[in-house]
Amino acid sequence: MNYSVVVTTFSFRFEKFLKPLMSEICKQRPNLEKIVFANGPHNKEFDETYRKNVGLFCSLCPKTFLITNPSFRGLSKIWNTCINSTNGDYILILNDDVSLKDGFFDEFEKMIHHNENNFKSSFKLNHSFSHFCAYRDDVFDVGYFDERLIGNGEEDGDWQWRWEVVRGQKFPVYLTDKIINFVEREMSTKGYEGMHLTSSQKPVPTFNPKWMFSEKYELDSNKFEKDLPINTGLFDRPAQIKRGAETPNFYPAEKWYREKRNEL
Repeated sequence: MNYSVVVTTFSFRFEKFLKPLMSEICKQRPNLEKIVFANGPHNKEFDETYRKNVGLFCSLCPKTFLITNPSFRGLSKIWNTCINSTNGDYILILNDDVSLKDGFFDEFEKMIHHNENNFKSSFKLNHSFSHFCAYRDDVFDVGYFDERLIGNGEEDGDWQWRWEVVRGQKFPVYLTDKIINFVEREMSTKGYEGMHLTSSQKPVPTFNPKWMFSEKYELDSNKFEKDLPINTGLFDRPAQIKRGAETPNFYPAEKWYREKRNEL
């Protein structure tokens, strides 16, 4: 079964989240291709101790490849980079603040098998993009995650909106009790650049929604254009991508590379 795993992480989540998650992944599927993307800080130096520790830790995890960025990048850029760096047709993308129970991958592989026989598409686990599976052909057909969303947040809603328009169906969801998504009640702003905290201390994006719903999407139905698609997706109301604001093809050579690389 041809799939890879991606984990995105930040320096302040190394001990509490990344290490136990990667240890569990390696225990359940040691020979699976794994990519870890360690995001850098915003307008700060990358912590040298963390750089060394995360590099050493990943080097001890079988078939695990580390990508680091010296400065903060948004999830769209991170997810696209990791998708391009993997070899699987399916890419399981996980936030680091999740926990996998015994038997998770047995169940996940059943999901892929069912998907192969019915949809051949991307899908979410438990209705969340904190843990979802990207199908490579979808990335080529729908387009990559929009890297103009330079912070965190809304990249999932944007991609699901576009996916549903291209595929003409609702985004598939599989349910499982084998994954736990942690939500910290006490969280500092460290590592959440471009976001603000609500009264419950949950980080909420600021740049991405402001840009997306002023520059890319039209939410006023009175301004919708008749010849452009309308969809709701994850949004709280129907929306339409404005003419001229379509998502660029960020990696036009990637599909060509995938088709030609065996000729090298």
